[in-house]
Amino acid sequence: MKHILCAALMLLVSFTEATASEPFCVGTPSPRTVVVFGNGVMNDHDDAVKSREKIEMLLHATLPPEEFALLDFDLAENKTYGLLNDLYESAKQKALSDNVAVSFWRWLGGIDMMPDFFQNEMLRLAGAFDFSSIVGSADLNEHLDLYNKSIKEGKNVVTIAHSQGNFFANAEWNILFSELSSAQMQGFGIVSVANPTSFVGGDGPYTTLEEDLVIKAIQQAIQGFGLIDFDLVVNLPLEPNATNEVSTWISHDILKHSFVGEYLAPGSNTVDIITQNIVTMMHSRVHPPVYSNETAISVTLTPGAGQDMDLHVYEHNGAQATSLSPVGTAGKFDLIDSAGYGPERYVASCSELTDSYTIGVVYARGQGPSTAVLEIKAGNIVSKYTIPILSSGGILNYQIIIPVAGVTAVHDPVYGGYSFSVHNTFGTPLSSSPPTFSYRTF
Repeated sequence: MKHILCAALMLLVSFTEATASEPFCVGTPSPRTVVVFGNGVMNDHDDAVKSREKIEMLLHATLPPEEFALLDFDLAENKTYGLLNDLYESAKQKALSDNVAVSFWRWLGGIDMMPDFFQNEMLRLAGAFDFSSIVGSADLNEHLDLYNKSIKEGKNVVTIAHSQGNFFANAEWNILFSELSSAQMQGFGIVSVANPTSFVGGDGPYTTLEEDLVIKAIQQAIQGFGLIDFDLVVNLPLEPNATNEVSTWISHDILKHSFVGEYLAPGSNTVDIITQNIVTMMHSRVHPPVYSNETAISVTLTPGAGQDMDLHVYEHNGAQATSLSPVGTAGKFDLIDSAGYGPERYVASCSELTDSYTIGVVYARGQGPSTAVLEIKAGNIVSKYTIPILSSGGILNYQIIIPVAGVTAVHDPVYGGYSFSVHNTFGTPLSSSPPTFSYRTF
């Protein structure tokens, strides 16, 4: 008989036109930009710090003082080096030569004859290598924490990725693209240097020297192995697009790969190209929207005298929140009267919204007649509903859920923030005459 009553109630649903709110949850973006350096293969912490300091010095000399004052500088340090590092360490152990650091890249680049031991070791390591290890998860997560924090504070982020740092930057761009809004992604950009990968996340600019032996070596390694189809995992690097052969800089980097010693060297062709790429990327970013931490939705149920009523909130993602299970995935109860007969409140903050909520009540016990009040605040909308209890009755945990209202939250992917609408599924606003329903125990 309870099921018959529930069906009868659903037939008496009253639906009114939705009321839309003005944009809500939008804070003020920060004017600041975080300039991040992502280091490459075989660069230790000190090298990474020097590279970051070099970028800072170049931008200080290039930008107006008031613009430079709005910059923060940080590191996305990479400590996982993968195949090339393993091969290099093996070569050091077996070559027993002081000049192995130079010979290593000359062997890979095809400039000097590759010794048999090196060829065999290269094939052995390549056969067992997992290219996913190029990007270490610990480093990746640390970088993502930095980017997410900065973007959610309304700051732009420009990452200068050198060498293997491009693997990390590209992976991070893809992850952020899948998790953030288009408005937030407009604040993130990558400037690539000595890129061993086949693309730049977000189609940012890149600079790779024709004479860079490391990039040549990586290209040869990918093309030269028949044991593994490397193209399934990593494609050939982007084609070189710059040269320092005709610059006034006299290079002391035999590998032509160093970030500070070659690409940003004073008098080199590439220092001006990269500096301009960074400045252009900074100027093309749009500061991401900031979402305030205020309460976006609150639903308060106040039972009438002597009535015990329970609030139920169904979230669009399938979760349900009640006084017995007060934490949903897109909101939670912050007020519960566990003894009964008191108010209950469900809230959802701007940072945890889903796109729709269905709100219902359960008449658990008590004596009529009485009137409960349900108040819904969604953005700047305030709606109140009366729920009349006209007869005596009710039993403990009488689980017929009466739908009352629905809330829809619409996210603006361009400007950020949310707009809300509230529609009735049962009952009427407090200012109107309430319907007369009788809830009885069968």
